[in-house]
Amino acid sequence: MNDFSDDVELLDAINNGELIASAQVLAVLQELSDMLSVLSERGEKNCIDIRSLPFAPMDREFLLKFLGRGEVSANVNTLGLSEIKETRFSGIWLLTHYNAHAEIIAELIEVTLLPDILMTQAADTQQSVDALSRYLQRLQSDD
Repeated sequence: MNDFSDDVELLDAINNGELIASAQVLAVLQELSDMLSVLSERGEKNCIDIRSLPFAPMDREFLLKFLGRGEVSANVNTLGLSEIKETRFSGIWLLTHYNAHAEIIAELIEVTLLPDILMTQAADTQQSVDALSRYLQRLQSDD
């Protein structure tokens, strides 16, 4: 099956009837469109829990394929792996969180400029300020 990774291919697939969405997928895509408009106009972010949707396996696959891949992706390792992927639509992100046994524990679509998980936490910043200051003092004392 075509991965519709290019917008032209996506439009061709839609126009040729090769890509047909269920009513559930269309409703989610409309909701994402509305959320993206709100993000653009008012800066409000939002989230959809994919695992809570009443989807057939083909619906989930269709949605993820339709959203596609954007230019940005990242992995974060804390209590387990988290994969963060921008979709073909800037501002719509796919986040998959795994536990220590590599089992999916959460799968989200976030509509935001930048997922919170990628933002530096204030406490971490302060720790870095302190650490960098200590290292600089140490380097300067060796002179």
